[in-house]
Amino acid sequence: MTDASTTSLIIAGASLIVALITGGIALWNNSKVNDNAVVIQDVKSGIDRDLERLKAKLEHGQLISSTQWNAEFYALQSLWKSMVPARSLARKIIMREGELVGLGLEAGDVSEEAKIDIFKRLLEQYTEAAKHCMLAINEQAPFYSADIRKKANEVHGVAHAIQKATLAALVARQKGKSLPADQAIVAEKERLKELSALMSGVDSIEEMIRKRLNEVQVLNLVTA
Repeated sequence: MTDASTTSLIIAGASLIVALITGGIALWNNSKVNDNAVVIQDVKSGIDRDLERLKAKLEHGQLISSTQWNAEFYALQSLWKSMVPARSLARKIIMREGELVGLGLEAGDVSEEAKIDIFKRLLEQYTEAAKHCMLAINEQAPFYSADIRKKANEVHGVAHAIQKATLAALVARQKGKSLPADQAIVAEKERLKELSALMSGVDSIEEMIRKRLNEVQVLNLVTA
């Protein structure tokens, strides 16, 4: 009887130890599962955030393929190269008379015929530059953003207004006609206003291009 009781106690004790060990293993396993679940959830959340950011960049055209970016970059380069000479020549045309005075030249130092000849050559160069500007804006239009194109069209509109006014002034000078003093002052103020609008417009385009260059990310797709 004593042997049977001892045997029963031993068996019961062994069962309890096994149960405790099993329970401990189960708790440890559950703990590891929970830890892994937290890690997996963190990774999933991180992936979801990255996907949302990528989606936002795609929607805003900030993440593009290298092929698309090459086309856009070429279009922006062409546009900017056409703006620089137009801006420079516009300033020369409008400010030239004042610059001659600033150099110390007086009336009669340069003949009217020479002034008209120089003025005519500058206008021809400016007309050609404005033409190249218009072509760059329209020929590359599908490859760069609409907001830059809108601003470029505004700038070209000002450039065209300067061209028309300058041509009219040249024709008047060739015919020996001059505006009354008060009208001449108004006309000069208008030309300076247009020049200021042209300069600020080109500066805005430069700023927009720089912003685009800074924000875009090129996606290089590697294929097997």
